[in-house]
Amino acid sequence: MWIRKKENIGLYIHFPFCLNKCPYCSFYSLPSSFSEKEYFSALTKEFLLIKNFLQTNLNITDFSLITFYAGGGTPSLFSPYFFERLFEFLYKHSDFIPSEITLEANPETLSLEKLKDYKNLGFNRISLGVQSLSEKGLRFLERIHNVKTSLKAIEWIQKSGFENYSLDFIFAWKGQGEKTLEKEIKMALKFSPPHFSFYELTIEKNTPFEKKYGSHKTWINEKKLIKLYQIIENILQKNGYTRYEISNYAKPGFECKHNLLYWELKPYIGLGPSAVS
Repeated sequence: MWIRKKENIGLYIHFPFCLNKCPYCSFYSLPSSFSEKEYFSALTKEFLLIKNFLQTNLNITDFSLITFYAGGGTPSLFSPYFFERLFEFLYKHSDFIPSEITLEANPETLSLEKLKDYKNLGFNRISLGVQSLSEKGLRFLERIHNVKTSLKAIEWIQKSGFENYSLDFIFAWKGQGEKTLEKEIKMALKFSPPHFSFYELTIEKNTPFEKKYGSHKTWINEKKLIKLYQIIENILQKNGYTRYEISNYAKPGFECKHNLLYWELKPYIGLGPSAVS
């Protein structure tokens, strides 16, 4: 993390709690209950420690937090009240002026009222983990929501006033053919989302999927995988989306500002277990 005496910084906070641990996921997360009070205390203490480190070791006494990203895990398990307290703390202890405030969310954790509350607090971007708009795909990925839940969540995001949101997909799962992928994309395009993420399913070490399938996807060859990439690229380009980094596509002006900090090697702070700065 390279920071000058006056710098604009992004803030990432990791929320490692989930209703269910997905078998392909290698991110640090726990399928367990949690205490919002205890986690708030831990995050605020960590932030003050980092702030003190910047001041005493790097002589940085003045910095602005220009993006905020709540990732996970499942940040949308946390109540709007939790984030209200967190934002109050950040306003008090930093120059908290983010132009982009993102919340990662899973469909099964949302409601229209909850989204309205998040919006009123200042969140202006949702990253929705639909993962697949195929029931077969959701079963293979062992997700606990269904397609209907995802479609309803997208409707709620729009009704609650979020103009900036991403639909996040996993592709190249076992049994996903070209027609299935095309159908999923076209179903999503009916909502005209400003942003898409498409992550190729990979078999990560020490996950249930590695134990079940080995270290590689044996159900797909390179030729078929390239074809799936081409389908994503061609359909999204024809509909006005530009690929601006490896897995992300956006309409003009809707690129994720926080993620671009990583790609452009700009400074950021990470709070929570497994987060880096």
